Amino acid sequence: PEQIERAWQTFGGSCWEISRFLGDILMRAEGGKVPDEAFDDELRKVHIQMRSLFVDYGYTKKRQAIFLALHQAVSAAHAFPAHAVQRHLPEGLLDEELLRQELAELVRQNFLAYNPVTAEFSLQGRSMEIGLKKFIESLDNRES
Repeated sequence: PEQIERAWQTFGGSCWEISRFLGDILMRAEGGKVPDEAFDDELRKVHIQMRSLFVDYGYTKKRQAIFLALHQAVSAAHAFPAHAVQRHLPEGLLDEELLRQELAELVRQNFLAYNPVTAEFSLQGRSMEIGLKKFIESLDNRES
């Protein structure tokens, strides 16, 4: 039950991610059970992979500022309009049009989802929330 809860906390309802993770951990099963150490190891790998997506994309100061602003917007609300991101960006970094282009690219790259009915963005899933949080933490640790 604890392993199931931890997987749910990482992947939410993403069937594709759960299926991939199950394939990885089942390879490490012993006697019909996945040892906790093997489960933890595989889950740690997922967290690193998710953070690495943000590291790879966020290699410029501008993109890092966008991810920091996204993190702040997500912390306030699961779904958010573009202006909620703009509010957290350094003054003059991006005008509204350039921000919308950046957000559209993040949708294309599957970091974000966009709901055209409500004109709101959200992270593409629970694992992306974890990846973004770990990326922001790594930025904070570099500055310390």
